[in-house]
Amino acid sequence: MGLPQPVITQQMVIAELTKAGINRDIAVDLSFRYYRNELTYKDIEFLKENFDIKLERLKLFYKLRLNLLKPNLITK
Repeated sequence: MGLPQPVITQQMVIAELTKAGINRDIAVDLSFRYYRNELTYKDIEFLKENFDIKLERLKLFYKLRLNLLKPNLITK
């Protein structure tokens, strides 16, 4: 017997997408299409671009933050 598959609800998908910074209306639409197996390649490209942009922002934020903290660490 295989391992039991986790049950993922539409609300869980919406919560994760909004947590990742996607607009709630878009998250609801994407989660609905996910459950109806209607996600298209274009939808997946949108998600990839959206996540890539957010990841780049996070990288830049932490890089800047590290540069601001470095002088304090060196002087202490």
